[in-house]
Amino acid sequence: MEVKDGSKEVMHEVQKADDESYLRDYERQLALSSKDNQEDWIDHCRELVIEYKKLAKNSKTCYEKKQGDIGYILSLNWLDHWKKYAYFNVMGNNNIPDFEESRPTQIKDIDNADLLIPKYQFVNEIDPKSHYNFVIKEDLRENVDYIVVDKDIWNFFHSRYGGEPLKRVYHKIYTFIADVETKFTRVNFVILPPRENCGSVDISQFYTIYSSMYDTLEELLVRIVTNMNSDQYGYKLQREKIKAWKFRISHSLLENTHRIREFVCSQDQYCFAIDSQSQQEQRTKSIIYETAIADPAECLEAVTYYPLSDFDFLSSTLIIEVLPEVSDYFTSNHEVTNTNTLIP
Repeated sequence: MEVKDGSKEVMHEVQKADDESYLRDYERQLALSSKDNQEDWIDHCRELVIEYKKLAKNSKTCYEKKQGDIGYILSLNWLDHWKKYAYFNVMGNNNIPDFEESRPTQIKDIDNADLLIPKYQFVNEIDPKSHYNFVIKEDLRENVDYIVVDKDIWNFFHSRYGGEPLKRVYHKIYTFIADVETKFTRVNFVILPPRENCGSVDISQFYTIYSSMYDTLEELLVRIVTNMNSDQYGYKLQREKIKAWKFRISHSLLENTHRIREFVCSQDQYCFAIDSQSQQEQRTKSIIYETAIADPAECLEAVTYYPLSDFDFLSSTLIIEVLPEVSDYFTSNHEVTNTNTLIP
């Protein structure tokens, strides 16, 4: 008998449920029947608290972390819920808890959704599991809204409750100290058509992408090309056929659009370029254009090997110029709308 795709999915879900860890099932069974098994439940909670505190005490410090080590983000909302569930504060003082009706009797999967920017607000990676698809909100703070735990603590929770990991990488910032980069650098960018098409194509569409400040500009450009060539955006870009500029922005999206159009028309005549050897800004002025645009742009092609930490993208926009010889720079569906707007 032929098994339909829907049936396969159901069978997969059933198998997944059967494979849940013994610890997770045991703990939920105790929680659901806690009134009848209070002594067992108290012993179980005490074991949980003792094990968690032991793991936390043995966690490596920033002096012991190495370049490339992985940290795991944990929402403090979820952790506080777990502490109530396990009577963490009471158990920590070796007291016997009073069973409360309001106490959580179940813990759902580890959930960091309250920490994350909705994915529709920025350009996503083609790989759905990429850590660049999971961006922490810019106004949240470590140790206030979330904490970073090591693998042992993550496994302690994940083996019991499940959930998707939110990983971050440690980087050496000094000789003896490694720091975890919890938040990524926001880069707003716009794709400019070849100059002969600049008058007929809407260039007011701004996109947002997030990247590590330790990534080089070249790595970011490759990611932009790869992601914008996906079906969602429909471009057909080539890294060797684009030029990157940094353009200072204002608070007005309309004003930025006007200034960028002005830049497109005058970029050959008046711009700032960066010399790859001296790194000195050199101004070139055309005989034709006597008036410069309000904020000249910087060509970044000579410094793409620099890390993003060297660029001020909070007050500037990355312009991806498609070179004139690339006439077919997008497909017929390039007008796929994106809700991104320029964030000043």
